[in-house]
Amino acid sequence: MAAPHPQRELERLEKQLASKSPGQVFVIQGQCRWFRDRALDLLRARFAEQGQVIDLDGKETGGAQADVGQFLLDLRTPDLFGAAKFLLLRQGERILKTHGKLFAELLDHIVPGNVLVLDVAKLD
Repeated sequence: MAAPHPQRELERLEKQLASKSPGQVFVIQGQCRWFRDRALDLLRARFAEQGQVIDLDGKETGGAQADVGQFLLDLRTPDLFGAAKFLLLRQGERILKTHGKLFAELLDHIVPGNVLVLDVAKLD
């Protein structure tokens, strides 16, 4: 199977984000960091104004990394004040390895309006 063309995939994402129901879970995958960053910019522009943005880098260490599981679980509940939650996991390979089971359980239970974005070079 041939690899998708990055520019065409960006155009497809733009069309999807322009629709009334763009989706709740996005996996941005590819070897080229530039195209992945453009896709993340499009997603931020579409969802950031609607509520709380949590932007985590999977290569960083610290307190926020320890709370990734809780951030994921929070997507299952509405915000106290009605705003959407936008969880962006950049360079998420390590997060995916450590919380893979939680991802599988979470996908069908994200509250409408909340959004999960996983940015990885490659899904295994």
